[in-house]
Amino acid sequence: MCEAVGEPRALGVPAGVFPMGFGSVDGHVLAIWVRALTSSETSDIAYSAQWFDRDFAPDSEVFTLGTGIPTHRVRLLAHDHALWAQLYVDPNGAIPALEAIDVSGIWEFRPGEPPESSQVSLPVSHDRYRPDWHLPFPSISTSNLSAGGQGEIPITQATGQVVAGVNAIPGSCGGFVDNRLRNLLFTAERSEFFLAGDDPCQILPNSLMTTNIQLIPVAGEIGVLFRLGESGTLGFGQPSVGGHVHFMRVNANLELTIPPVMVGNPSWVYPTVDSGYQPKAAVVAGDRVIWNERHDLFDYSGNMCQRMHIMNGDGRHVRDTPWQLPCDGNRDRYFTSSSDLRSLPSGDAVIAWGERNAFDMLHAWNTHVTADTPWEEGIYLALLTPEGRRGSPIVEVTPPESTMLGPIPPRTADDGPFPGDYLVQMAQDGDETVIAWFDRRADAPGMWAARYRCHRVGE
Repeated sequence: MCEAVGEPRALGVPAGVFPMGFGSVDGHVLAIWVRALTSSETSDIAYSAQWFDRDFAPDSEVFTLGTGIPTHRVRLLAHDHALWAQLYVDPNGAIPALEAIDVSGIWEFRPGEPPESSQVSLPVSHDRYRPDWHLPFPSISTSNLSAGGQGEIPITQATGQVVAGVNAIPGSCGGFVDNRLRNLLFTAERSEFFLAGDDPCQILPNSLMTTNIQLIPVAGEIGVLFRLGESGTLGFGQPSVGGHVHFMRVNANLELTIPPVMVGNPSWVYPTVDSGYQPKAAVVAGDRVIWNERHDLFDYSGNMCQRMHIMNGDGRHVRDTPWQLPCDGNRDRYFTSSSDLRSLPSGDAVIAWGERNAFDMLHAWNTHVTADTPWEEGIYLALLTPEGRRGSPIVEVTPPESTMLGPIPPRTADDGPFPGDYLVQMAQDGDETVIAWFDRRADAPGMWAARYRCHRVGE
């Protein structure tokens, strides 16, 4: 079961910012957020952060990390009594902000100490797909197949070594127009590209492009989930052009030990919508991997649910988990755009997901939530066993008064805001799971957090 440790509490992070990272280590919680410095589409952004104690009271003043250009959220890894992340931030705060590739680094955050950054020189191309988009490389997205707002630039550890991963173009291969993204794994000392084809500068076919990389520790090595190929469709009932989830393994020396194998459903179609494509994953007892992937129903472009799978640690014997999210098979009723998974020391896993009304699926986004419109929303949490079964009752994390409905227009008999969706932010700190979210209530805006301890009944 999953039991609350204390009460949900507002962190004091302002409502008008975007969350970039959330982590917990030794009872301390770190939140990283950004705000735009200008109103331009290619706006420079300022990174800020703050520590909180185990009761979510401020444990430090807000401190500035630096400046950057728009990129994806970051995963915070708890390791060696610190939190680690790969960030593309200039600590000197240059304006205009430097390109992401010029400020790539692995950062270390220790409670009570100033953050430390180790700049890493990555062997990647400086070219962008379109200069006016200001799309940073390396990146876990492309113009056609993207992790969206849910994506996190991943980081993990193997045999005590911190390893990060991105998708990028080798610097020796020129620009994006002529080449495609590859998996790049790196530490503070070295980096290694992993190619889908034999040619390190492959131009075509696009089916050799990698995106949406995710890293997990498996049997002392690094498991790499990623999408291989561009998204797209040939029409209803026709096979997908590409973009299927693949899996490979790399050891701590960044040497390939298990070549890429397809683990996603080859019959699924992936339209070109930029949200929810990065797999989320957790390792359970027996080195099995529980992971999820977005599944667009009937080629309908919308991140409305995710399907969960379980497989062996070598990528074999992939099958659906016995328990699925409530939205699976009930998309006309439940809408889940965001979910996440974490491993527990017990060998189990925990899953958290956002859920709200789907309004018969076709009206999931354009329904005005008036005063009389049925509306339920929340973030939920459950334990998963190593077999992929639900091992606890479902717990509602967010208080009933929390909401992602905007205040404008107000809910009246004739009008109301469009539906909103929680972005699940999740961290694992020993046997405690910490979940954060933004609340849009006018009288309690900003980031909130709650702490849980999940275990088997009777243990």
